[in-house]
Amino acid sequence: MATRTDPLSATKIDPPGDSDRRSLRQLFEFARWCAQPEAASLDWAGLLRNLDAAGMGEALRLNLLATQHLFGQPLPAGVRPTPAALAAEGRFWWRLDHPALDCWLDWQRHWRLQARRLANLPRRLVTPAWYPMKWQQLKRAWWGGGNQGG
Repeated sequence: MATRTDPLSATKIDPPGDSDRRSLRQLFEFARWCAQPEAASLDWAGLLRNLDAAGMGEALRLNLLATQHLFGQPLPAGVRPTPAALAAEGRFWWRLDHPALDCWLDWQRHWRLQARRLANLPRRLVTPAWYPMKWQQLKRAWWGGGNQGG
């Protein structure tokens, strides 16, 4: 699953549920941004509605919960954490407290992803457009060059 760009901080983040990782620098910048007077006038409910439609609402809720926990910043008016966001936040702190299990879960996630990719391979092999795309992707990974546009 590819990463997307978070519209609030212009940094790449994992899709919701894909990882329990957080960037402390990103959270700190997000907390500073939320503390600005302009952030209080933001329509958080409307923003969350738009991000939910794009599949990124949970990521914003996770960032808001993390800044509340780490920096003592209250949730903005109109923002309610969903059960999925609360569960992901709990997983984040649980994984921090149990580093050995964290490594095991990362290993398990990696092999689940590989199995999912392997299941798509027969369909990809009979798709002629897949070969040039894969060659460009491998060329970028191996040599750091190639056509960046695709």
